[in-house]
Amino acid sequence: MDELVQLIVKTYGIAGLIMLSPFLMLMYVWRHNQRLAAEVSRVQESRVNDAKAISEKMLTMVEEQAGLNKETNIALDQVRDLLSKITTTTKRI
Repeated sequence: MDELVQLIVKTYGIAGLIMLSPFLMLMYVWRHNQRLAAEVSRVQESRVNDAKAISEKMLTMVEEQAGLNKETNIALDQVRDLLSKITTTTKRI
């Protein structure tokens, strides 16, 4: 790379450096873009892993809530049956 720059300076002088500067900036931007893409990929992978963990927690909570709801419904059915028996027994007396 240095040899190329020296050759351009010797051949074209300062005007050659000015003509070469957009290509140097292009290389800089390209390298920066590669680093940025790698970082974005790493962050995106982290976000996906976090979303998976949250989804698993939510699924566990929903399963526990479904179990509690089932137990509550069974208890309420038993209370309804007991109240039904109590009201029919008191009416006969």
